[in-house]
Amino acid sequence: MSFKDFLIKAKLVEPDPVEAELDGASSGPGELIIETAALSPNSDVAAATESGGIAENTPLETIYAGAGLPASHFPAERLLKVLDGLRAMDAVHQRAAVAAMDAADDSWQIEDVLADAARKVKALHAHVSQLGTALAAVQEQEKRQKAKLNQDYEALRQSIAEQMAQLQEAAQLAAGEHASALNALEAKTLAALGASQREQRRLQQEIERLEALGRQLGQDQQA
Repeated sequence: MSFKDFLIKAKLVEPDPVEAELDGASSGPGELIIETAALSPNSDVAAATESGGIAENTPLETIYAGAGLPASHFPAERLLKVLDGLRAMDAVHQRAAVAAMDAADDSWQIEDVLADAARKVKALHAHVSQLGTALAAVQEQEKRQKAKLNQDYEALRQSIAEQMAQLQEAAQLAAGEHASALNALEAKTLAALGASQREQRRLQQEIERLEALGRQLGQDQQA
């Protein structure tokens, strides 16, 4: 339960009807909602590692397929493996060996391999650009959601401040009523005390007057 939910449950703040309607579809408090950016129409999202909406480790084949690259009989990666096996040679001998392979096999040509590499480089550059666009979208969304969180927090803080001011005012009113009630009780008691003392004096005076009469009459009879 969030602090705002606690305040609503304690009836210190009123729930927002719009938030109540969207509560079932919204994320938990403070959660950053990231919209996953589609980097290619055929990307395998389930197999990708999600990091803030950016898919990592997208297979190169998926990127090439998404860019619509045609299949190559002798892909550039195959020639790279060949060159890797010839890494002990210098560049001149490597080129000579590749040219000899090309001449010995009519099923492929170096130009086709280089064209395949150029197409793949272009597709990878486009994918890198898409990554930048997706990252910018995530950053912009974070900016908007942070602004919304700050706005909600400020509204909640203001509501709490108003509630505290109302509670403080209610406490002051209660303290005043309490003091008035105490003063009224004290005044009532003092009034009762004064009335009792006056009545006692009045009755005592009557007692003394009557006793004096009794003494006076009694003395006269004895005389």
